[in-house]
Amino acid sequence: MDESVYQPAAIMMLLLFFAGLGALLIVKRHLKEQPVDVERVAKLISRRAFSTKQFTLLALGLLVLYFLAGCTGLLFFDGYIPEEDKPQLQLMIQWMLYALLAGLFLIINRPRRKRFGMSSKNLRWFPVGMGFYFAAIPIIFTASFLYRLLLSLILGSEIELQEITQYVRGDWTWLKVSFIFTAVIAAPIYEEIIFRGILFPFILKRSNLKMAIIFTAVLFAAIHLHIPSLLPIALLSVLLCYAYLRTASIWTCIGMHMMFNAMSIFALNLIG
Repeated sequence: MDESVYQPAAIMMLLLFFAGLGALLIVKRHLKEQPVDVERVAKLISRRAFSTKQFTLLALGLLVLYFLAGCTGLLFFDGYIPEEDKPQLQLMIQWMLYALLAGLFLIINRPRRKRFGMSSKNLRWFPVGMGFYFAAIPIIFTASFLYRLLLSLILGSEIELQEITQYVRGDWTWLKVSFIFTAVIAAPIYEEIIFRGILFPFILKRSNLKMAIIFTAVLFAAIHLHIPSLLPIALLSVLLCYAYLRTASIWTCIGMHMMFNAMSIFALNLIG
């Protein structure tokens, strides 16, 4: 990598790291002064769980949708769709999944916002989630650095970025803006409702807190289909569950998740 490009990125990472240390100290101090009864909040969250029937219907619906979405990849291999049209099709399929998921919600249960702690009075937790992200930076950065270093030593080659990163870098086009909007706004809402709003309470109600956090983290990392990001994403999931347990609102997780994606895209564009 060109040194003139690397230096701004390195400076930004250092600034974020030390800002994160400050935010982490503030959060720890706040939690010490105003402790949260985690067991009480966990019981509250577990009561939001879907029934087994509702959860099974939703899970089966999602599996079918993802299977159909995966089948579209065959169109590229068979030459039915030109490779240059792949980004547009991927974006269209992703938004179709979001729309169909919303339809599944309406069919299965018509879930109310309070089920996820997303009532208007809890919207105050959204900016708090953004602050939680900065407190999580030192933990995520350190784990990501060590994990990637270990992978590079094992694989003996440069680690490839996720495919979507090529669509959020470079010149500004309508396609890049659409992918950034999807990654920063739509995806965090979708993923937090699925993982922290539905999966986490469902597992929590039927097992224990530790198992619910681990299972959610493993599945959350697995769906991103990128081995170099498995540990950092799993760790992010653990921290998102932790934030949910401190506020009982998915707004906190959405704010934290949005900041994570936004800062990742900003770093990618800074590096070039």
